[in-house]
Amino acid sequence: YNAPGIEIAPSLNEAINMTATSDEAMIIGGGEIYRQAMPHASRIYLTQIDADAPDADTRFPEIDAAQWDVTQQSEAATDPRSGVNYRFVTLDRK
Repeated sequence: YNAPGIEIAPSLNEAINMTATSDEAMIIGGGEIYRQAMPHASRIYLTQIDADAPDADTRFPEIDAAQWDVTQQSEAATDPRSGVNYRFVTLDRK
């Protein structure tokens, strides 16, 4: 992939090193990348979706409540197209 202003890293660790001077870096999936990044994360911006997806093949890693505090949480909302309920939750590492 190539686009103006984009830098490519060959590994998650190198990508994290590339962002060492940034105030905040975002990791935007998929499931294995999330799993590898969890030990490095200090904050999680999570969208909780109230829906069953038994056939889903990708899931966010389990969040250990003993390691995280919910610092913000939106009111529940409903997507007008799908009827699915969701909320936005911010978690900070303890």
